[in-house]
Parts: sequence; C-alpha cells; structure tokens
Amino acid sequence: MHVASGEYVRPEVKVGIERLRLYTEAHKASVGDPEIIRRAKCLENFLKNNTIFIQDGEIIVGNHGEEPDVLCLYPEMGFFPTIDLVESDAMPDEYRDEAREIAMYWKPFGLQDKCTPYFSKEEVDSSLPWGIVETPPYVANYMNTCPPYMSIMEDGIEKRIRWCEEQIEKAFEQLRAYPWNGEKNLPLLDKIDVWRAMIIAGKAVVTWARRYSRLA
Repeated sequence: MHVASGEYVRPEVKVGIERLRLYTEAHKASVGDPEIIRRAKCLENFLKNNTIFIQDGEIIVGNHGEEPDVLCLYPEMGFFPTIDLVESDAMPDEYRDEAREIAMYWKPFGLQDKCTPYFSKEEVDSSLPWGIVETPPYVANYMNTCPPYMSIMEDGIEKRIRWCEEQIEKAFEQLRAYPWNGEKNLPLLDKIDVWRAMIIAGKAVVTWARRYSRLA
C-alpha cells in the first residue's frame, strides 16, 4: 500500500506472474464466448493449474499466490492498482515487461474501463485522487462482498451445480414450448449463460479443493 510516508509492506513480499498468465491464457482462448463464460473459464484455468501449497500448521488453505510471500494481481479489476504494482519494486524485473503487456491487454476488459463511462468527468476527477472521497471500488481493486457462506456449507457446491443444471433444463423446455413468447423467453438466454458460468466456476472450485485434499 502507498501512503505519504512510503509503503507499509515487508520488502520481501513480491508480486507474482502466475495468475496474470493463467487468466490471460484462458481469456484469449475463449474469444467469441459470452463475457461471463470467459470470466468463468479464466477462473477455471487458474484453479486447475495454479501452484498450490500447504504451510506447516496451516488450517485454512487456499492462497492465490504461487508462494507464501507472493501477491497475485487482478487485471480484470482496476487498471490503476494493477499497473501501479507492475511498475513497483514488488514486481521482479524478469517479469515486469510481460506483466505490463498483460495489464495493457486487460485494460479494456477490466471493471475500471467498463464502469467509468457511467460517471461524469467531474465525478471521476473528484474521486480518483483518493483525497476527498474514497476511490471507487472498481478502481481500487476490491469489493465488499458477502457470499452466503452458511448456505454453501449446508448445500455444498455440487448441489448448487445440480441446481444450475436443472434451471438450464427448465429454461430450454420453455424456449421450445409453443407458442413462443419472446418477452418471456429472451431474458432466459442471458440466464442460461449465467448458469453455465456458475457450473464452470463451481466445478473448478471442487477440483481445486480436491487438489488440496490430495496434497494434504
């Protein structure tokens, strides 16, 4: 983190390249798919191929960095914090050029470029300096989300996957029904993409968890 007096982070902490590579690899390979499917495939590629490890005494596992003291970047979020870390001392010199190229690739696809057009120039100019108001979450690279942990613990991800599959089946039944009602049916197309993305992501998380169970 940058503050007026410098940075408050241990100098041995570095920024990794693995997540950047895996996300970009999947995103480029999925050109033509709906954007939500592309994002799910990015997550899938990462969770199936990222480096995993369990440290001594660790009870909760799931570090996204390839090593304990390595941070990963989220280029699909804010461009400014991504490029800021790429150009910082935390990014190893041998990865900097590649990381910069990846950051620029993601710029038009990231939340920052997607969200900024919905604000006026005055609103953007007043919020970006991080002075009067807090920088918008889509720029600052974080989100205040609260997943339904209890529900997931009770149902399990595999049950959620089955639910999505059932919703897709019901949607196709409605799409094939006669007479065809465009007002009711057209919104189902986007919903099917969402459910398919949820299935891809859910199965990837299950695979990721099993990788850790085998490692343990």
